[in-house]
Amino acid sequence: MMTRVSPLARGSDHAEAVLGRLNRLVGRHLPGFADTAHSRPVTAALSLAIDQAQTRLRERLSPAARRRGRAMPVVTSPMLTEDLQQRKQALKQAAGTPAERATIEIVAMMFQSILTEDRIPAAIRVWFARLQMPVLRVAVGEPDFFATIDHPARRLIDRMGACVMGFDSSSRVVGDALEKEIKRVVQVVEAYPDTGRRVFQTVLQEFEKFLEHYFRTENEATRKGVSLAQQVEQRETLAIQYTIELRRMLSEIPVQEGVRQFLFQVWADVLATTALRYGARVSRPGR
Repeated sequence: MMTRVSPLARGSDHAEAVLGRLNRLVGRHLPGFADTAHSRPVTAALSLAIDQAQTRLRERLSPAARRRGRAMPVVTSPMLTEDLQQRKQALKQAAGTPAERATIEIVAMMFQSILTEDRIPAAIRVWFARLQMPVLRVAVGEPDFFATIDHPARRLIDRMGACVMGFDSSSRVVGDALEKEIKRVVQVVEAYPDTGRRVFQTVLQEFEKFLEHYFRTENEATRKGVSLAQQVEQRETLAIQYTIELRRMLSEIPVQEGVRQFLFQVWADVLATTALRYGARVSRPGR
């Protein structure tokens, strides 16, 4: 979900299709790009540029740095995306091969989609921004990052994004706990930049254990319900059901294409989220 270059489209089949088209497109210009059998060591110049970019990101986006002065400035999506574009250009200048430049471009597209997603709280988007350089390092050195959605770095981003988008952010107890855990995960990844997928696999397992433990045993508000991950899955199921119902209701009604797409892609999600939070009080989404 979070790691697709298109804006958070639903469904793993769609993700694989987008990824396949992207690999084929790049592969036509760079024949060795889709070769997942061999790792590609990061060139020295790009490795240094990634380290420098990560240091600047930590300094600018750390809570201590943002608190300096009389007021803590708000880090907005335009600021994050502008920084992302500047980093992308600097990194591409440091890249030593066409494959590195293509990887930088694709990873930048991926994180631009994340950082402009309004459903992710601004405080969490900051931590996603700090993940860009560790993810880029892995994507450059491990070609299978683009070959499958099961790469631990991509799965970690998906899990983190699904949690912060799928739960009521007004619940500060839950929100603070999630933000604290996401902060810890990002800082662990930053601390071990040269370990590749191993650090992502480790923190992914730890993050999943945190979700299972916290939402089943510690939080009173969710102890009687299902885990957060299960709620996210339930919301996705409801969204699909509402989409099917909307398609059935509109099958014989002339509706403008823009309105139809809004109902299927946006309104179905709104209905599913509302039903999950407040209960499905009606049997049809149009009533």
